[in-house]
Amino acid sequence: MIFRSFSCVISSVLGALTTSVMLFAPSCALASDQPTHIEALVNRVLQPAEQVNYTGIATYEYSGRRSIVRLSSGIQDGVRKRRIDHLDGPRRKVSVHSRPELCMPKPAEIRGGSAWSEYLVEQIMQSANYTLSAEGPSVIANRIVHRLRIQANDEHRFSYLVGLDETTRIVLQAAVLDAQGRVIEHFKFVEFMVDEELPDEAVTAGAACAREDAGFQLETGWAAQWMPKGFELRASEVYGSGRASSYFYTDGVSTLSLFVEPSDTSSTPAFDANLGATAVVHREVLVDQSTYSLSVVGEVPRETAKKIASQVRYFSISLERPD
Repeated sequence: MIFRSFSCVISSVLGALTTSVMLFAPSCALASDQPTHIEALVNRVLQPAEQVNYTGIATYEYSGRRSIVRLSSGIQDGVRKRRIDHLDGPRRKVSVHSRPELCMPKPAEIRGGSAWSEYLVEQIMQSANYTLSAEGPSVIANRIVHRLRIQANDEHRFSYLVGLDETTRIVLQAAVLDAQGRVIEHFKFVEFMVDEELPDEAVTAGAACAREDAGFQLETGWAAQWMPKGFELRASEVYGSGRASSYFYTDGVSTLSLFVEPSDTSSTPAFDANLGATAVVHREVLVDQSTYSLSVVGEVPRETAKKIASQVRYFSISLERPD
């Protein structure tokens, strides 16, 4: 889950991953006993998925909580547009579009659908931080799915289990697993329908987005001196008259954000917690007689988030991205 500011930590619970696709980079990690089956399956994932219009109802479970949403996704004027309506809790909806631009994760869009299957395929096949294996077929929303396990290769990230629809290759199920294999977040379609054409009111365009690859920090700003292997800074933003900033990191599958803003005596005390698979670590730091509120929020184990937060520093000179 990605949060745009620390004030959204408690109320926001959904995230998304979208970008372009490249298959079978040389560094891919495949389970040695079944690479042929996986390669055949992955090779077919994107053939129909990007051309599919669909609507469905899905459940999203985390930390003992359960939300129900309606998803609509379709192509209009060459742009894929998505809409999410929350069917329980406070009334709200989210609309985004991700084509033809190539986008990094945007806040508050649900994990699931064709965009996530595209992003997963590219990043996992290129990454040495995960191993991909097949779990066999299953049935979800009365449709046959092929299940893939994305196994983390170290203790600094979670594993995933995803179910790809046999016909459309859209992700109909996604589960986040901890180191013991326990499910800590779970997304699943309970109804799924492929549409020839979606009505205009079903999907509404949001603001266009563009991928940003940041290879260095700002000349003045904050930097995480330690990150798990494979995590890179992909975007940063300065706001609040230049006194607050946010940084977005990803290893291609998991994501995390760093938020820093001026603090005062009524600020939130230091704490760390979990919201499903999302770790939240908050602390105060003192720089040049000024106190700042620093928060790390991301889909990583809590101990990893705490280590990252403990090694964030302020710099006033140009600094290459930390390894």
